[in-house]
Amino acid sequence: MKKLAAAILIICIVLCAGGVCLGADVGPGVVPVEPGNGYPHYEDGGGNGSVESTVTIEITVQNGGILFTVTDSRTGFPIEGATITERLSTAAEATLVPGTTDANGELYRNMPAYAEEQTYLYVVSAVGYKSSGEITVVYRDGSIVRTVGLDPRATPVLFAVTNELTVPVGGAEVKISGVSRAARTAEEVYTCDGKGYARCELPDGIYSYSVTHPHHEDYMGTVTIDSTEKDSHTEQVQMQRRQFTAHFTVSDESGNPVMDAVVNMAGQGVRTDKSGYAQVIG
Repeated sequence: MKKLAAAILIICIVLCAGGVCLGADVGPGVVPVEPGNGYPHYEDGGGNGSVESTVTIEITVQNGGILFTVTDSRTGFPIEGATITERLSTAAEATLVPGTTDANGELYRNMPAYAEEQTYLYVVSAVGYKSSGEITVVYRDGSIVRTVGLDPRATPVLFAVTNELTVPVGGAEVKISGVSRAARTAEEVYTCDGKGYARCELPDGIYSYSVTHPHHEDYMGTVTIDSTEKDSHTEQVQMQRRQFTAHFTVSDESGNPVMDAVVNMAGQGVRTDKSGYAQVIG
């Protein structure tokens, strides 16, 4: 037993020294230790991760004024404490709309009774969220003529990522290009959870996306979202595992090679030869 324990210890040392670095998902049924939660994060200018989410804004007329309703784009929960800046299109600078959104995510703005159309530009901000970008509201005599920059209807999209063995690829990153929200276009990044799922909501359009994972070949694809055809969309992604070769040398505490030791890796069991050598290819 002592001799076997020593041999196993030496195997571990040889693996580490040889630089063999394999993810936990090389074997069937195993997922990474720290997968994502399947919800979005965004990359800032320096490429660092951020957990900022986005806001959804509704604008309605109430008692001759404008009622803003601000919610979390992901959960739909109201956001309390959001601030709104306002700028007439003819003005050089924006001013802060008095107050902040209440527990229902609402903030009321009393408006003058203009006989002529007036164009206002609004930006909604909240701690922990990305700012909305400029929202254009054309207002006249107690009514909204039109708005520009509010998010269009978004369709729930589920990316289901597996490998060629149908094992979920937890921790895979899904990057979607050209997503337009509230007058801005950007790349959005989502990390798959332990079931290989990444969730998002996308406005109608055709999007290019890539899926990456350290131990799989990169996957590129396009997805078409049309809310008039269906209420949700599931995008199936199958990644290919990267091939690897692992070399093992098994010896006892005296340095003598151990023959017929069984090395188990990635679902394979390989016996060492008379020199204590074994190779696993996956």
